[in-house]
Amino acid sequence: FKTKTLIKYIKLLLKLKPIFLNSLKSGLSPLLSILFSYLIVNYFSKGLWGEFVRYLMFFYIVTIILNWGNKMYLLRSFSKNPKDLVAVFQEYFFARIPILILVIIILLFTFESEELGYLTLWILGVFIYNSFIPIIFYFRDFGKQIFIELLGYAVLLLLIYLNHKELDLELLIRYYSIHLIIKTILVILIYSSFLNIKKIQLKLSLLKFGFPFLILALTGFLQSKIDLYTLSFFSKNIQLSEYQIITGFFIFSQSIPSIILLPYLKNIYRMKSFSLKHIIIKFGLIITISITIIIYYILYIYFDIKLTLVDLISGFFIGFPSYLYVIHVFHLFKIKSEKTVVKICIIGLLINFLLSFILLSLDFGIRGALIANACAQILVTFFYLRNKINDKVFKKNQ
Repeated sequence: FKTKTLIKYIKLLLKLKPIFLNSLKSGLSPLLSILFSYLIVNYFSKGLWGEFVRYLMFFYIVTIILNWGNKMYLLRSFSKNPKDLVAVFQEYFFARIPILILVIIILLFTFESEELGYLTLWILGVFIYNSFIPIIFYFRDFGKQIFIELLGYAVLLLLIYLNHKELDLELLIRYYSIHLIIKTILVILIYSSFLNIKKIQLKLSLLKFGFPFLILALTGFLQSKIDLYTLSFFSKNIQLSEYQIITGFFIFSQSIPSIILLPYLKNIYRMKSFSLKHIIIKFGLIITISITIIIYYILYIYFDIKLTLVDLISGFFIGFPSYLYVIHVFHLFKIKSEKTVVKICIIGLLINFLLSFILLSLDFGIRGALIANACAQILVTFFYLRNKINDKVFKKNQ
């Protein structure tokens, strides 16, 4: 009896391992970014971090464009053609090469010459590394990705430590690019079989299949980040630095329901939507209140940033609405209504931009950007909740 019970628990743990690692991996990247910002702000200056954030903002957009819906398109293609993984991967990899070349050309006309070498490495790093993300997801190699991420950041922190007396923006860009190349080399070594190229085929027509996923990623990203981009036109580096750190915490809070629920998607679709929403909202309220309080103390103690009550209320409404509409988003994906999600993201993007622009013009500063983001989240929630869930469709097995 004991042996059977032990075997049962071992099998359960093995089933839960990919889910745990995926959740850990999803939370690891924003946590490492927060740690990185903490080190630069506390051991160097907020001004230096603010200067670097302007480069990050450029590369956020560039990365999404370079990916061109890579993850979602390839995961769907892998499911349809599991015997031709390498061929499917290579076809889409080469189809995106012209986009890479175009981005590098734009880079030449955007930045100063002394920065171009390492910024080009930065672009090559994110292009190649992100190309392998669908493979990692397909094989559930989340442990390998965690190892790569941790080793890459370890190299970055070591380089900064060894040259901390001379660190400036140029060196920071250089070290960040090197850490991306380290990650790229590691992922190539692990998945070298996918680069066993027999012939090169440039099927640009494939890009049209990835385009809807590109738009979805771009609009979703800008919906939550447009206030940061708007603030960059109104603020100096120190204020931009502080807001990037603040909004980074609250957007991480916003992403928690997706991080928790995504690995259980098949199970979720088998439950009644009403009871599931009730559970998510109940726990979401507790989680968001707790995280908002934690964020307040982390920002105050470690970043010397003191939020007001209005800031905290805004932060709460940036994070909590996602618990209200996350099931509706899953349902829209289930019924292949991605266009509805894109439309709602665009509405949220426009609301966030307009409110940010107005409030920042009135000199509300960081508080104005937070209020704009919170208002956009509340209105986006209203539009998602208008899409009623059909339980017969929702409960249909994946």
